[in-house]
Amino acid sequence: MNLSQLKYWKISLFSFFLCMLYTGCSDDKKTDYINLSLNSFTFNANGQENIRIEIEASQEWQVEYDGRWVVEEEKTPNSITLKATATQSSMERKARVIFRAGEATEVVNLSQLGTNVNFNLLDLYSGIIVVSPNGKYIGGVRFELLPGDRYEYTPFTIKVENGQRIEKPKLNKLHNPASISDEGFLILREEGTSKSHYYGLSWDGQEELREMLSPQGFDTPVVSASSADGSVLVGFASRISDKKSYPVKWIKNELEMFNPTVLEIPERTLLDKPIDYGAYARGCSVDGSVIYGTIADDMSVIYWKNDKVNYAGRDKIKVHTLTLNHGGQDFTLDVVNRPVMTSETTNMSLNGRYLAVTFSESTAVNKAEKIIYSPACFDLETEKLTIIDIPTGFPGGSASTVSNDGIVAFGCPSPGYTDGFVYDMSSQETRNVKDFMQQEYGITLTKNDALLTRIAQDGKFVSGMNAVVVAQLYQCWYLNVAD
Repeated sequence: MNLSQLKYWKISLFSFFLCMLYTGCSDDKKTDYINLSLNSFTFNANGQENIRIEIEASQEWQVEYDGRWVVEEEKTPNSITLKATATQSSMERKARVIFRAGEATEVVNLSQLGTNVNFNLLDLYSGIIVVSPNGKYIGGVRFELLPGDRYEYTPFTIKVENGQRIEKPKLNKLHNPASISDEGFLILREEGTSKSHYYGLSWDGQEELREMLSPQGFDTPVVSASSADGSVLVGFASRISDKKSYPVKWIKNELEMFNPTVLEIPERTLLDKPIDYGAYARGCSVDGSVIYGTIADDMSVIYWKNDKVNYAGRDKIKVHTLTLNHGGQDFTLDVVNRPVMTSETTNMSLNGRYLAVTFSESTAVNKAEKIIYSPACFDLETEKLTIIDIPTGFPGGSASTVSNDGIVAFGCPSPGYTDGFVYDMSSQETRNVKDFMQQEYGITLTKNDALLTRIAQDGKFVSGMNAVVVAQLYQCWYLNVAD
């Protein structure tokens, strides 16, 4: 090697070391990093706060959420804004937000303070209760056995906000609670006659029971539900001429009297047969503008918007024919898969958008009819029916109520539930009631035998009942979240 060549190699070697020292050369990876403007925060329970996190990273970054209650409000290349959903739980809850940029990882630890939850279990002698649309009042009838095997019945109302219990004059005939408004206006239904009564003031200022007014040519008025302010009542009455039941809407006038209006019913059943027994109105939205009910002949679900009637779930309704066998002889039977309901009065969300129903599907197994009942929810805006998968281990289920944001409560099996569940229309997730109550409210239930019957005020009020003796005896309860 001559001198000039040696000089060249020395210069090249020197340049290589300089490259390694100062630039890392082109083969080395850049160092990944991500810097955040904060790494922890505690939200209040009301969900009114938000936080903005400034982000500096070596490259495009990603974010993951470990906690369903964290909401991403805004995201830019250099920042993210987060908030928390309002909580109804008495327990503090925690979540993590994980940021990644290449190999770099940073975590923000979030928490949210709990709120004040009041849980109230009614005694067994209170019987079945009714709940006002927004959970402001509870209504019921307590019964007591007297000497001589006589019963005394005491109607009562409870103001949920402070627990104030007001007892009405005692009755010697059995009455069941039918509905109650957010102002405590209680409707009772007399056992035996089924006629509805309400309390009014007599000439001397004492409360007295008054019978609800029937439409002209009708008798046996039955109120099923009330609007929030009590100005609209819905139910049904029997037409004297043909003994059919017809849906009725009552509207309070300036004289504090209720004027009844008969609602229209479909001309034919879904099997294109005459309607022989009529129809019922069962419940309504918070303002009484949307009403739902059933056909008396076969329990098919109907609803009224702007006083116009329609069948619910037409997108899933299917008329078909089964081949069956009885006594060795084959025969055919026309059946219809459809939403059904019995006498439930709290199945509609307060805003009138959702309707919790039960989907009845008829099939033939070994030439014998088999009916499968599934919980379902009808969206009145999209006019689409969502059929909810039955949890493993149960032959069927039935929906009981739904919230404004599409949380559907249902029980399994159907009829005669033993277990309660909730289904989220948005996330399509099913949880058992025990987990739901623990996660959302911090309430521990010893068993999963609670069926939710009302979810009101954006989840700040929930009512339900526990199965003491399946299909025979239930114990009612309610909870409210203090502001």
